[in-house]
Amino acid sequence: MRFAHFSDCHIHVPPSITDAHYLLSKRASGYLNLLLRRRHLLQAENNLYKLCRHIRSRNVDFVVFSGDISAIALPAEFLRAREIIYNSINPESLLIIPGNHDYYTFFSQKTNAFERCFSLSSKSDFPISKTDFSAYPKIRIVGNVLFLALNSARFNPLFFDASGRISQDQLRKASELLDTVNHSGITCLVLHHSLFLPCGRFDVPFHGLVNSRSVLRFCQTQGIHYILSGHIHRVSIVQTRSISQYNPGSAAQCGHFGYFLYESSDSGLRARFHSFFL
Repeated sequence: MRFAHFSDCHIHVPPSITDAHYLLSKRASGYLNLLLRRRHLLQAENNLYKLCRHIRSRNVDFVVFSGDISAIALPAEFLRAREIIYNSINPESLLIIPGNHDYYTFFSQKTNAFERCFSLSSKSDFPISKTDFSAYPKIRIVGNVLFLALNSARFNPLFFDASGRISQDQLRKASELLDTVNHSGITCLVLHHSLFLPCGRFDVPFHGLVNSRSVLRFCQTQGIHYILSGHIHRVSIVQTRSISQYNPGSAAQCGHFGYFLYESSDSGLRARFHSFFL
């Protein structure tokens, strides 16, 4: 089975005059930061278009996106990203999870704006709720690979706080689901926040998972050997004694971006990074 994995495209659509009220929130500081310090994100749309076209040409069986599809969670950003991605990739063969930028405001998280926009790609083969389509964990099984999606994103009121957390309730439900499914193939944990920095240490406060050690224990207990993540905008593969973490970096990077292409077999995953230089 062959699948692709990309992350952190940070699509930005400048708000129109009629949408100016959206900036009366934490988005105001985020928008200012975007214009002054993160201008490389302004070319994210072209990057995403090229990346999705290339993934389509690889005839993959499945695609994983590990969060931060938007810059400041504007509805127009979600719609534009969906248009670009769905134009090249079958939404039914795609697993999309939110990142902290997709929950940039309390209202965007409360209204499930991200999940409603990408409902076709946020499904679970074993839904834990018949009414709440935003409920996690989610499971997708493709070939011999089980993808376990957990939601580490949350609204953080402080403008400098990009941290995340996976609740104990999510971890408990994930354990129960995995016991019920009893999958004998490869299991990949999909989440936005990477457990490890490229150097192999846990991520720092106000940026990483606040309960990284609990998530690591969960992986070890459940026999999960692969983590597909994002959040850190540098491509990295971190390997510990029991876990390999793959982070494709940001698809919005200026001049250098890409995605991982995986081949699964009975012996595990083989990964190769496809890079674009502009």
